[in-house]
Amino acid sequence: MGNESMKNCEFIPLTELLLEIIDNRGKTCPTVSEGFPLIATNCIKDSSIYPVFENIRYISEETRKNWFRAELKPNDIIFVNKGTPGKVCLVPEPVNFCAAQDMVGLRVDPEKIYYKYLYVVLKSDYIQKKIANFHVGIMIPHFKKSDMEELLIPVPSMSIQKKIGDLYCLLSEKIEVNNKINDNLQKQLELSFDYYFNNPLTSKKWKSGVLSDIATITMGQSPSGDSYNNVGDGTPFYQGSTDFGTIFPMIRMYTTAPSRMAEKLDTLLSVRAPVGTMNVSFEKCCIGRGLAAIQGNNDNNIFVRYLLKRNQWYFDNINNSGTTFGSITKDYLYKMPITIPDDMSIKRFEDNAKTLEYQIYNREKEIRTLSSIRNWLLPMLMNGQAIIVE
Repeated sequence: MGNESMKNCEFIPLTELLLEIIDNRGKTCPTVSEGFPLIATNCIKDSSIYPVFENIRYISEETRKNWFRAELKPNDIIFVNKGTPGKVCLVPEPVNFCAAQDMVGLRVDPEKIYYKYLYVVLKSDYIQKKIANFHVGIMIPHFKKSDMEELLIPVPSMSIQKKIGDLYCLLSEKIEVNNKINDNLQKQLELSFDYYFNNPLTSKKWKSGVLSDIATITMGQSPSGDSYNNVGDGTPFYQGSTDFGTIFPMIRMYTTAPSRMAEKLDTLLSVRAPVGTMNVSFEKCCIGRGLAAIQGNNDNNIFVRYLLKRNQWYFDNINNSGTTFGSITKDYLYKMPITIPDDMSIKRFEDNAKTLEYQIYNREKEIRTLSSIRNWLLPMLMNGQAIIVE
């Protein structure tokens, strides 16, 4: 049954739905080594409702009080207007950061629009395409404040706004909670590895070797370009680290002519700049020239992955060599020098780690299911093909 109220809703310029646009100085804010967090555009992620603290800088208390024209408040919407225009997130409570240039804060008029609904609409494909059309052909994409007057927002009744906004954010918050739990489980795996293999008393039993002694290594090879598609036809295909997520890669491409394959839960290693970054394959997949798939021999898959993580220096040698596009060869990877612990220590670690990895994998399955529901539901609600009932 269609949602007639949504289909026939009024389209109103974005600026008419706001009480204020918080636009601070369009120049670099003075920073200090420690102090109050200052977020930049890189902290606004499609995967997070709120800003993430990634590569943040800091400002002094004096700068915080005197530099900015206005302060962000909870439930404002941060809107990136330069570099990656259109990326948005909500401002949490309490507000524990300031925002750098190239972003503005949107403060909604609560009599006209629900803040969560506007956040959801701004993230929709419909609005994102509109925003993209404003900066076609520009070297550094820039969405001007004046452009906001031409951005028309569909505005249904307040009850429909709240249903759409609350449902979308509820699903997103559950996804974020699962991601945080998985991050914590990853840290537990790292601590477990250090507990088992940073013990000088047992290391006397260990021996020297190379990576190919304990792992099977498959170097990627890109299939024919005319086999690529993004409609789900064939096998998931990962070309390089640009497909990587926090733990697992995200599918952007499929191929109907897969060549080199990685198995489920293999370690995917970037062999082109940045060399050494890693993910875990979520499913059996095809890998391109930018990746290698590494599978532990003798049921030691997780041990091999964390051994690679603890030997990042070997990859940093390539990244720091001064070569613009660093890469590693098959021989370089095969001959990576390692220390091989005794079989009993590896088995104890692996038995414990499997329980944690099983939890991470199942939680990722839930994340993907929730994301699929959310991303399918939003356009259906926006175009009136679905309705939320009490």
